Amino acid sequence: MTTKASADENRKRNHIYFYAVIKGKRYRITKISHGAKGQISKSRLGDFAQQMRLSGRQMQQFVDCTLSRDEWLEIWGMSPRQV
Repeated sequence: MTTKASADENRKRNHIYFYAVIKGKRYRITKISHGAKGQISKSRLGDFAQQMRLSGRQMQQFVDCTLSRDEWLEIWGMSPRQV
């Protein structure tokens, strides 16, 4: 389990998938290639932000640990995007 978002990892496929339980429902939060190494590109970080329903600024705060999981979940819940 990753501690940042309290998400479970699934490494059994071509990508590593991250899942989180939100309000009792399991959601796929994001994925990353097994071959990913080193620094994450800005475009890929943007993809993660979109998948997590965060703005670029919010994603940077999440990475810097200035945006908590609870704050992220509040943002997730306010997002109009359907899953």
